[in-house]
Amino acid sequence: MFNPARARLLQEKLAEQVVFRDDFPPVSLVAGLDVSYFRTSGAFCGVAVVAVLRYPSLTLVEYAYHVEEAPVPYIPGLLAYREAPILLKAYAKLSHDPDLLLVDGHGATHPRGLGIASHIGVVLDKPSIGVAKKLLTGTVEEHQGVKYVVVNGVRAGIVIEEPGRKKLYVSTGHRVSPRTAYLLVTRMRKPRAGLPEPIRVADSLSRELARKLRGSRCPEPG
Repeated sequence: MFNPARARLLQEKLAEQVVFRDDFPPVSLVAGLDVSYFRTSGAFCGVAVVAVLRYPSLTLVEYAYHVEEAPVPYIPGLLAYREAPILLKAYAKLSHDPDLLLVDGHGATHPRGLGIASHIGVVLDKPSIGVAKKLLTGTVEEHQGVKYVVVNGVRAGIVIEEPGRKKLYVSTGHRVSPRTAYLLVTRMRKPRAGLPEPIRVADSLSRELARKLRGSRCPEPG
């Protein structure tokens, strides 16, 4: 049975492994990770998609998906325990090895310093970036024109704020500095698009698959 208290303790331990400096080779393949849901037989079925794009052209190379009943209910601050297991199974189906992961959710801008982007990055030991649409914790403090998300005294993320677009909260997942995360995400946003292209593609594919699968039987976690 899922124990939220133990899950929080594990987050605190894994957060100690998060690397805030740039530690990755030149990026040629970047993956976007996202999950959509449909309801069936009283359960929520997760459709996890990992979309691999070439960088900097942002053309789709391949995608993989996995469908499974959400292993735990949604609990604020514990999203990784609901979505990461399904995303990791989709990731395992890839034939390409991405250099960088962009995850729909927070990284180090998390109450215990380990949002889903950091959780997946640490588990896979892959450079990762969190891209969220809402502030989860911390404060926004401006320094030399840059709006940082500060959590427990650490500059863990940066706010992207542009006219005509919704704010994005970009954070270190693992092995990527907040500044580099901000620059990479900015370069991966197409004109008039909100989300960076790898996550936008993963989101679109997961939503399309969820619509097609709606009403079908959802496999149990395992």
